[in-house]
Amino acid sequence: MKRETTKGYELFTLEALDSWFFREPRPFHADESVAGGMDSLFPPPCRTVAGTLRAALGRAAGWNGHGRWPQELESVLGDGEDLGGLRFLGPVLARGEAAYYPLPRQVIGRQEERSWRAAAVLAPGDPVDCDLETARLPDAVGWRTGDLAGTGPPDGWWGTAAALGDVLAGRPPDAAAVIALDDLVAMEERVGIRRDRATRTAADDALYAARHARPADGVSIVAGVAGLPVDWPRPAGGLVVPFGGEGRAAVLRPAAQAAFPSRSVPAAQHRGYSVTFLTPVFLPAAAWQAGAEVPGLPGKVVSACFAEPIRLGGWNTDDRRAVPARSAVPAGGTLFMELDEHGAPDALLDLHGNHFDPEGQGRWGYGRMAVGAWGDGGSQGGPR
Repeated sequence: MKRETTKGYELFTLEALDSWFFREPRPFHADESVAGGMDSLFPPPCRTVAGTLRAALGRAAGWNGHGRWPQELESVLGDGEDLGGLRFLGPVLARGEAAYYPLPRQVIGRQEERSWRAAAVLAPGDPVDCDLETARLPDAVGWRTGDLAGTGPPDGWWGTAAALGDVLAGRPPDAAAVIALDDLVAMEERVGIRRDRATRTAADDALYAARHARPADGVSIVAGVAGLPVDWPRPAGGLVVPFGGEGRAAVLRPAAQAAFPSRSVPAAQHRGYSVTFLTPVFLPAAAWQAGAEVPGLPGKVVSACFAEPIRLGGWNTDDRRAVPARSAVPAGGTLFMELDEHGAPDALLDLHGNHFDPEGQGRWGYGRMAVGAWGDGGSQGGPR
């Protein structure tokens, strides 16, 4: 597997010392019922990871960790929503030297005991009349094997860079290169109680419940930052930093390059390409309309494989206000595009590994793209 460069990003790992909590953007009040509790998002939102790295860089430059950092740091670190000269990468899950990415939803399969086997790789099929008027819906036009009854998208399954590269090229991923997210992180139920600090007693209706994420042994988060001046002080390796809700602890260390899948661009006679988003992405409304143009992506929309939107918000520590929640396409969503007659496949080369960024959200790490190809489909084959 070719190791793609990360285009100037300095990489760091975040390792858990205990469980982590990355709350979903629902209201969270201690006086409400604890039934169900508050879920923890995992992997953590891009803003959370970027905020942790940004704060660590501020501390390395002399910020005391409280309130706003000194004005002289703003030219590099920015202020609040303004990221200054920085842009962020991540998060990527890692265990040892292996990097894991969400499997694209353009591959379908079924679970077999503790493994997941691909049954087909989808691509736009022939035009059909439907409630979207005439559309080319995703179909098993390429590689497939056997009966597709009972198959579905790989929700909760992640793959190595090699597995993702296979899907981008229209091939099934090797089952040995696919892993359940549950094997990388466990969710723990927690119940707590709000305490009056003055009396050191608990009031009525003060219980709350939450689910924490506990990474398995050896599992870490890899993230990156670009745009730092050469002479900017870097955080010391092994630095303990607050990470996510409740200021849970993480160990920050420099990281080696993480393996990334090789791109697969279309042949000139096919002109169809796919964009799989490896981190959640905020897409314009045009992305759901066949034949529409999407800023930053050459050609026109043909079809897509997306899961239900998720809600993502955040927290601005400068003025202690919540960042309004927005709907995003979850990681693993695939958008099928087609170049027009004047478009050249070479125009796609710079998309791979970069971020979808018409609104500036890509600078936070949202919308990292992996480019694949689709045309007449792959060859028929047996299970791997």
